[in-house]
Parts: sequence; structure tokens; C-alpha cells
Amino acid sequence: MIKDKRRKWITLLITFVFITAFFITINNMKMQLETQEISRIESALKIAALNCYAMEGAYPDSVEYLIDNYGIIIDKTKYHVFYEVFAINLMPDIRIYRKG
Repeated sequence: MIKDKRRKWITLLITFVFITAFFITINNMKMQLETQEISRIESALKIAALNCYAMEGAYPDSVEYLIDNYGIIIDKTKYHVFYEVFAINLMPDIRIYRKG
């Protein structure tokens, strides 16, 4: 009788540990994917800005120009884009931040 109760508690404890580990792993994977997505967007913006400089002789003055003319797609409900231009011949400072 006591062994059965002990066995049930051990089974419940092990199940709880596995479920907790599963959710922690899922959360870590989600955070890594979000970080990778931000990195890909930043990289795409920098490449598009470089292409613009190579073809037009100047870096674009806004992200909207890259979106309209170079096929960049950004989900503005999820990300805030910081795009600061210093001069037409200097690479803009481009940073992406997750909203929320």
C-alpha cells in the first residue's frame, strides 16, 4: 500500500519534471528563432542598402525606400526598425527591435 502511493508520487514527480523541461525547451527555441529572425531582417536591410548604394550612388534615406524599391518585407506589428542616415555615402545605422 505504501509502496503504491510512493510509486504514484514518484511517477507524478517525473511527469512534472518532463513537462516542465519540455516547456522550457520550447520557450528557449522560440527565443532563438526570434533572435535569428531579427538578424535576418537586419542583414536583408543592410544588403538592400548596399545594393542601393551600388546602383544609385547613395544610401537610401529611409526604410520605406528599401521596402518600396528593393523588395524588403518587414512585419511592423512585430518589429520596430531604427534606421539612421548620417550621410548619403555612409552606411546607415540599422537596428531591429522586437515590439512588446
